[in-house]
Amino acid sequence: MGRVVSLGLVVILLASMAVVSVAADGRAIPSCLSANKASLINFQLADGECVVYNIGVMPSATALSINVSVSGDPIDVLLMVSNVHDAYSSGYSYLHVDEPASILNATGSYNFHWRPEANDATEDFFLVFDNLAHDNDMGSGDQGGATSTVYVEIEEMGDSYWTKYHGLTVLEVGSHVEILEASEMILDEGTQVMITAWPLSGTPDIFLMTEQHRTNYLLSGSGEFHIAGAAMTSINSQTSLLWTVTEALAGQGLYLMVDNEVFPSGGGDGSNEARVSIKVELNPTLEPMIEDDLDSIAAIIGQKVNLDALSTPNRQGQIQSLSWDLNLGSDTNNDGLLDNDVDATGWNAEASWNTPGTHRVLLTVTSPTGAKAQSTHEVSVIDVVPPVVMITHDSDSNSLGQVLAKIGIEVTFNAIISDDHTLQGQRWTLDGVEVGIGSTWSKGWSSLSSHTLNLEATDVSGNKGNTTLMIMVIDTTTPILDESRLSLPGAAIVGDEVVFSATGAGSDSWDDDSTLSYHWDFDLDSDLDGDGIKWNDAERTGESIKVEFTEEGEVSIRLNIVDASGNTVSYPFTVNVEKAPKTEVFGIVMTIIAILTACGAVGVLMWRQKEMGMARQLLASHGLTEEEVTVRITHIKETKNVPFLAKAIIIAGLAENSTHLSEEQRAEQQKHAEMQRLYGSSVRGDLNAGFQ
Repeated sequence: MGRVVSLGLVVILLASMAVVSVAADGRAIPSCLSANKASLINFQLADGECVVYNIGVMPSATALSINVSVSGDPIDVLLMVSNVHDAYSSGYSYLHVDEPASILNATGSYNFHWRPEANDATEDFFLVFDNLAHDNDMGSGDQGGATSTVYVEIEEMGDSYWTKYHGLTVLEVGSHVEILEASEMILDEGTQVMITAWPLSGTPDIFLMTEQHRTNYLLSGSGEFHIAGAAMTSINSQTSLLWTVTEALAGQGLYLMVDNEVFPSGGGDGSNEARVSIKVELNPTLEPMIEDDLDSIAAIIGQKVNLDALSTPNRQGQIQSLSWDLNLGSDTNNDGLLDNDVDATGWNAEASWNTPGTHRVLLTVTSPTGAKAQSTHEVSVIDVVPPVVMITHDSDSNSLGQVLAKIGIEVTFNAIISDDHTLQGQRWTLDGVEVGIGSTWSKGWSSLSSHTLNLEATDVSGNKGNTTLMIMVIDTTTPILDESRLSLPGAAIVGDEVVFSATGAGSDSWDDDSTLSYHWDFDLDSDLDGDGIKWNDAERTGESIKVEFTEEGEVSIRLNIVDASGNTVSYPFTVNVEKAPKTEVFGIVMTIIAILTACGAVGVLMWRQKEMGMARQLLASHGLTEEEVTVRITHIKETKNVPFLAKAIIIAGLAENSTHLSEEQRAEQQKHAEMQRLYGSSVRGDLNAGFQ
């Protein structure tokens, strides 16, 4: 800063070419001695002499700390880039393009830091100690004279990772330079800022400002123009300032201003050119901060807890890596140390713990320079999960899950318990009475009954879990079947009633015989009661039943004798059902019909004979001879439509004459009727007596 750019050298060289003829008039061309770093420590520089030290190319991020002490006659201490040194060595003008770190008429002690500008980072530099007059220096600087004693100490100053600025600043009278802008100085609370100044000339001021301070400064307005406690004024010797970022200024963009003006008052007056070397170093705070997502409540055993370090200060990128030891109480890498396990890396981590209590998490952050810092975080973990309890046993169970304990047989029950931490103990209770505390419990029963068995487990955190089993003490003795008492016909006729008898066939060694049930299943292909068994449906019950089959064929039947506990003895059998013989029934019917028909025919013939006889008697009573009677009846039969069962009067042909009877005839009829009343119809009078 402040020196003329290389373009100026080109201009000067072009100008010097215009006066090349002047060289012939005796322009002095310097002939300098070369020196190494060791020879510069203390040397004599006589009038008309110069010494050159070839600095070479400056390493990146390196500055030179130069201490020069001159006693006796003043000299010029010149810093020049290679092309300027070429012009100097050739006797051309050079003073207008020398480095700002050059010191003309140097006498006394000087201590400053210098580094090339970025665009000269690949150029060679030279340090020239000059005690002679030049034709083209136009009287500037030392013009030779007496011998000078020179002491020079040069040291390379490697910048740290956190060096924000390191170089020489030149300020004209009444000027200022902003060497650090707000975008470069956004800092976290607790970050330290170290500013060191080495003045070469003048009495400059250095101010650390906020945006508002900068505005006040630039407008020469009222109010504060720098951060309280962050200013260096009237700098005339090496001076340092250490300032720590406060909470109020954390995150604000700050400015570093170098001032060589009259304003503000209280500092340098800005009456002379000021040259000052300045180094600004940061010491960013390394303060790991851990947060979790529990919202100040305890975690549960096994619960995933999200941890993060996002609130950790890092505005200058001071955090290069983060590692997490998620449980300071364990040594996961088995190196014998509890605090160096790397269980996770990065800004976030996820952890869970399998034991209750307070667990400590260690976060280690490392900066780009290798600096480390650690912090711990505590997470409270509780156990709220009760033990999971199960009971197994060596007996059978029904469809409801109830234990079927056989009378007289001991049943062993086993506790199967799991917990997310540590189990404290368990206890067994039967029907509300404690009966054991071990992992197993056994018992047998001698009578039919039901019981409730409970198992309760408790863990070390006091959580309780339990389970309950219903126990049904059952009779498993199967009834006995006496087949000799069975009466089960093997054949039947459709429509006939058949009796199946199992009276007294069942007996039981445990149950009373009178409590046994007799079930008859006639459809072995269907499960009518829905119990999954097709042959035990009680379609008919009773020791003896009457059955009438409606269809022929072989019928499979099963007799089941069941006790009160459902124990069953079964007896299958078949019945061959046949149709009734057709010939026997038909013969009976036809016989009946024949008998009825014969009886009817006999009756009709007897009726006909009776009426025919009466007809002959009627005609005889009218005085007809037997021959005449026959002739008349034949004639009536041939000429009249006489029904086979016609009455005697019609057969005799007297029906139409009955209404014209004489008194004698009526008397005869009355007589005949009286005779029928007294002696029956077998004795008949001649109804038509006197008819002739």
